[in-house]
Amino acid sequence: CLNCGKTSPTKDKFYDISVSISQKRVPKPDPAKKSRMGWLTSMTDYVGLTSPTVSLEDCLHNYCSVEGLTGGDKYRCEFCKALHDSEKSLSIVKLPEVLCVHIKRFRYDSYFASKLSNHVLFPLRGLDMTPCCATEGEVPPDPALYDLFAVVVHSGSPGGGHYIAYAKNSKSGKWFLFDDSHVTEVREDEVAQMQAYVLFYQRRPSAQREEERKVVKGLKKKGTPTDYACLPRDWWMRWRTTSHSSPIDNTPFICKHHNMKRWAR
Repeated sequence: CLNCGKTSPTKDKFYDISVSISQKRVPKPDPAKKSRMGWLTSMTDYVGLTSPTVSLEDCLHNYCSVEGLTGGDKYRCEFCKALHDSEKSLSIVKLPEVLCVHIKRFRYDSYFASKLSNHVLFPLRGLDMTPCCATEGEVPPDPALYDLFAVVVHSGSPGGGHYIAYAKNSKSGKWFLFDDSHVTEVREDEVAQMQAYVLFYQRRPSAQREEERKVVKGLKKKGTPTDYACLPRDWWMRWRTTSHSSPIDNTPFICKHHNMKRWAR
């Protein structure tokens, strides 16, 4: 509230981030990359027929930037008990394991609908979400870096179109195009040139988690240990595949007498 200067925080869960296409342009491509562009693309860009290129970082910056609430959008302050000019901003307190970013490409007016064809430059590796994190939220050493593993692309108009998806194989690192029942291997640079509609990022594990996994792999190579430890299967899978996992909970297969249940043996 700009009248009393107090803040009214509200926490909500989110499943994805819907960002608007920023109007801020990124620097022009280097001449070497420009020379590889087709003559039609170069000509349309020269006369201004193509939409400006923006970056995903700019879109996320605008998503988390401060927005003024004035005029008819005044906020009713819970401390002043009245409508006053205010400022609103969004920040992430706890980062998700899988980050889903939805790019708002469809614009709906009173009678018309249109599709924004701006090319949004998105990183394949190392998307840093630190600028979007709240100061009281997660801070280093927990990493806020994400790597892309899937992209959804929409072709067509708001009235109708077709969806295709690109996904990365976690073991081989190769990218594949999924178009209905057809699956084709594609190059990584081809994925980066797509007009993305939905982006899926996987959070990088911390250095400590990577070190723990190396230790476990080393124990497996040495043979079967003589001492056994019982772990919940769902927790074990989260520990192997995610950057963060919850504390171990053995209550699902331990009875009230602290013995292992018969069906779990």
